[in-house]
Amino acid sequence: MSNPLYISDLDGTLLRPDATLSDYSRNELNRLIANGLHFTVATARSIASIRLLLQGLDLKLPVINLNGALLSDLHSGRHHAIQAISPEIAQSVFEQIKAIGMLPFISTSNQGNDFLYYHRINNAGMHWYLDDRLNAGDSRLRQTADLSRTLVDSVVAFTVIDHRRALLRELRDRLEERCPGSLQMYLFANSYSEVGDTWLTIGDAQATKDQGIRLLLARGGYVLDDLTVFGDSDNDAEMFRVAPHAIATANATKEIHNLATETIGPNSEDSVVRYLSEHC
Repeated sequence: MSNPLYISDLDGTLLRPDATLSDYSRNELNRLIANGLHFTVATARSIASIRLLLQGLDLKLPVINLNGALLSDLHSGRHHAIQAISPEIAQSVFEQIKAIGMLPFISTSNQGNDFLYYHRINNAGMHWYLDDRLNAGDSRLRQTADLSRTLVDSVVAFTVIDHRRALLRELRDRLEERCPGSLQMYLFANSYSEVGDTWLTIGDAQATKDQGIRLLLARGGYVLDDLTVFGDSDNDAEMFRVAPHAIATANATKEIHNLATETIGPNSEDSVVRYLSEHC
């Protein structure tokens, strides 16, 4: 007999609006996990970022990170699965980013080593991200004089940050035209900064949360019918479409509300963990 599996997004869902896991949520999740709850997270964040945010949380299952590009052990950082962008497509993406006058952050994974490369900081949004990673002690960070050399590693994500949303939308449209069916892209505002920056994240077409979930289901012997997911933003849409039980927080986007089978309170009220406490 299979066990129910619960998977939650982080930002806007499990985390509070200040991007923290409350003491209540941490303690109650640990109690539930110790009593047999099968729970993990699926997020656009990296394993380095998740580890810092979820300190003290005894997650036993792999975490789905970088929007499904990686399935990883939280404590060791070891990747069980990597869905990288093909070298040819990564080169094309990089050229289009340069052609539009921008510079990306490039996340790579190579023989067990993860890196987050950047060349130069061009705007306040990029500065915010760099400061955020420095303050978190992110060991992946590397500044390089030649970003093109990083493309020899397995590129799992490009992150392009700018205040000109229309220009990022143009970049996304160019990439969709030049690399049809090869990429998964998300355009969104950074809700944590005050500089008005917008992010475009670019990954392989198979680097989605639902694909990461399918790998986790197979790896753990879970049954899809026993899956419940929690989310709030548009990058949760794929996992909401695949899960029979898809629960939106009250602060979720319109698309997620439309896909949800149930709605709970906002992330500011620890609603995911209160739901789990009541139903598990």
